[in-house]
Amino acid sequence: MSSVPAHADDDATATSAARERFKEGVAYFDQKQYEKARAAFVQAYALKKHPAVLLNLAQSELRSNHERDAAKHFASYLREATDASAAEREAAQAGLTAAKAVVGEIQISAESGGEVLVDGTSEGVAPLPGAVYVDPGTHAIELKKGDRTANQSVSVKAGEAKEVRLALSAEAVAAPAAAPPPDDQKPAEPEADDETTSRSTGKREPFLHWVTTSPAGVIPAGAAVLLGLGAGGFAIASSLAYGEAEDIGQQIEDNARQDMASTQGICSDPSTVLMQAGYPADKIAQRAGQYTAACTQHTDSTESGDSYKTFAIVSGIGAGALAITTVVLYFATAPDERVSASSAPLTLDVIPAFAPGAASLSVVGRF
Repeated sequence: MSSVPAHADDDATATSAARERFKEGVAYFDQKQYEKARAAFVQAYALKKHPAVLLNLAQSELRSNHERDAAKHFASYLREATDASAAEREAAQAGLTAAKAVVGEIQISAESGGEVLVDGTSEGVAPLPGAVYVDPGTHAIELKKGDRTANQSVSVKAGEAKEVRLALSAEAVAAPAAAPPPDDQKPAEPEADDETTSRSTGKREPFLHWVTTSPAGVIPAGAAVLLGLGAGGFAIASSLAYGEAEDIGQQIEDNARQDMASTQGICSDPSTVLMQAGYPADKIAQRAGQYTAACTQHTDSTESGDSYKTFAIVSGIGAGALAITTVVLYFATAPDERVSASSAPLTLDVIPAFAPGAASLSVVGRF
């Protein structure tokens, strides 16, 4: 008679306990008791390190104001859940973006094999798998390897990302600065000639006056301002459209969890997904129609966000190009009194250059 290894029974017991904690977490999450949901998912993940548990833990942490832990776990999920569906990865990426907006991100590069500590807490052995997320403020970064250490302090703001490099090798000692030579050995200052003096004391017409009175300044500058305002408007519209798509996506995910259905395929074939989840057969058609409508709205909002984003980029590029053109025209056409009567005038010509698929401005000059 064969016997079952003891560790197999232990694994089954741990899996069963993890499943119970996971169910409790889902129930708390649906009731919007996110702190309790977080505690349940922490216990479930300690028993069974499954990607589904990690994703739900991160969502609960994000909603219970534990953004630093949420960012860490969203990033871990995106690295480890290689078989996750596109919708699940999209939800994790959206959660990571939201968490990173209120915490600092530190990318630490250090000698391989050294232990990395942040504020005295070990983050693992270098190279670290990803960035370290911290609360806004100043933090002490330390690298330990044997009896050698390296330390660095870094300050980060909310939404800011910084890179820290730690080297265990001793820093080179800076050579002392050479003493200045005595006054009697200092080289004499070259005397400026009349032409140089004349050029340095003159003035060009003030830019603000020129750009508001000269047609060469008013036209491109005005167009640059209009395009800049347009870029800002399109950027706001893009953000609103993406925000709407994110809200709809979250609603789809929450409803799928409530229906105990997988988010994979919920938009392409909701009837089959609901059937596999054991949804009441007489209500599948109605529920599938709701998912289809929500998914269509999600797609429309995302496409609108993409379109507005493209318009914003194009408008921004156009505004930048016109701003550069305005500056070039200022130096080319604004009255310049810096040249003396005995000096040859400086002339600049702005020449448009065209080539298949490209256009540019060339500036040529002569003294």
